[in-house]
Amino acid sequence: VQEYGADAAKITTIHSLISKTTIDLFKQPNAIKNNKLKIISVGRFHWVKGYNIALDACKILKEKQISFSYTILAAGKVPEELLYQRNQLDLIEEVIFTDNLEQGKAFLKMQESSVLLLPSLKEGIANVVLEAMALGVPVISTDCGGMQEVIIPNETGWLVPVLDSEAIANTLIEFNNTSNEKRNKIVNNAHSFVKNNFDTATTISQFNEFYKGIYLDEF
Repeated sequence: VQEYGADAAKITTIHSLISKTTIDLFKQPNAIKNNKLKIISVGRFHWVKGYNIALDACKILKEKQISFSYTILAAGKVPEELLYQRNQLDLIEEVIFTDNLEQGKAFLKMQESSVLLLPSLKEGIANVVLEAMALGVPVISTDCGGMQEVIIPNETGWLVPVLDSEAIANTLIEFNNTSNEKRNKIVNNAHSFVKNNFDTATTISQFNEFYKGIYLDEF
């Protein structure tokens, strides 16, 4: 908003909140069995989500003979262009489109996966990434919008450039080759980051202070 002339001194940033219930569901990530990556993306079908870029990355993985599956969890009819792309790239066996699940089942599906991939072109701070970090799911995200505020490379996750399928594929391979010890350390860092900065109590306190400040300014 500063680009539109807002006074920086009058700007207050309050992040989204993640419920304690979600944070308490945390568990250490599953080890990658038989060296097979289980990749998942969660979000609506829209060009801004970058699923076509993710499918191009999957093609690279297949060409490099990486064993993987890629699940896209989204509500509604799968766009014809994604179905066509999956077929064109010979990814019928590897790419799975799953209809949206209620939250509990979606969280379980995420925790059963090796890594959450956010291939978006634009985001604020994606709630699904915060949820994954809270749940103990490693995250690879494009460096879009405010994602660099929460994904610190090699500390809380992995960042890749926007619109770069090769970078996504290479980072997935890097992730696959990362030791369980390092993966667990990054997951624990991510969980602590969300717990300390996006929990309900912190957010409510920030809102109270914000409204109190407005009240005092007015009166």
